[in-house]
Amino acid sequence: MPVQLSVKVRDAELVKKRFEDLTAEIPKISEGRLRGRMESAKKRVTTYPPRYAGQPEHVWASEKQRRYVMWAISTGRIRVPYQRTGRFMDSWNIAKIEGGYTLRSTSAAAKHIVGTARDPGRQYHLHKTRWTPLRVAIEDAIKELPKDIEKNITMIARKRGF
Repeated sequence: MPVQLSVKVRDAELVKKRFEDLTAEIPKISEGRLRGRMESAKKRVTTYPPRYAGQPEHVWASEKQRRYVMWAISTGRIRVPYQRTGRFMDSWNIAKIEGGYTLRSTSAAAKHIVGTARDPGRQYHLHKTRWTPLRVAIEDAIKELPKDIEKNITMIARKRGF
């Protein structure tokens, strides 16, 4: 006696539509999670450290820098004591690029304060123990990104009845 197994698919078009909807949703999920991670990196990079309690050690990177600062103080370009303006924090923005986002600053001083993504060594030695380097902030922020995206895709899939 022959054995027979029959499978009947009901609502095949509905299942196909749900898969298509989920496929269209994945780039939006990924983009949203990546944007959120870049916001986190931006917050970490722009968080001002506490003020120095006294005179920091090894203030001058060079004699040339010391002479410039003394000149700038004497001409009024730099005020003592230094007053934080918030311009550094305001100089950062997240921009959409092909395939993701970029975090950048319009401040010329940013490379000395937090380094650059390619060259964290640009960070001035006085800031190294106080400011989070840009590269570290971004790497830490995106470390768990694949798991986060997978979790969100799974959550959306469950909401859609998968």
